[in-house]
Amino acid sequence: RQSAVEELARGWKDNPETLPILKTQARSDESAAVRYSAVQALARGWKDDPETLPILKARAQSDEHPAVRHSAVQELARGWEDDPAVQTFLKTINIES
Repeated sequence: RQSAVEELARGWKDNPETLPILKTQARSDESAAVRYSAVQALARGWKDDPETLPILKARAQSDEHPAVRHSAVQELARGWEDDPAVQTFLKTINIES
């Protein structure tokens, strides 16, 4: 599933079914590796979608796996570095444990 997420994002960005699949995988896939890849794909390919930022914030705050939380924080810092609200958000979260 992780490879499928990566390939969807890479090769089917213009397919209208790709974004909903990535959102679902980022929010609720049972595999941390799949959520990790979906978070990266959303941040890098769909930054302007209105649901991307809330999804990344939710994963940064509450994903059960530290690698997914770290990935979300990293993507927020890269993609929204000029957004004061995101900067404030990043200062308030704890990605450890």
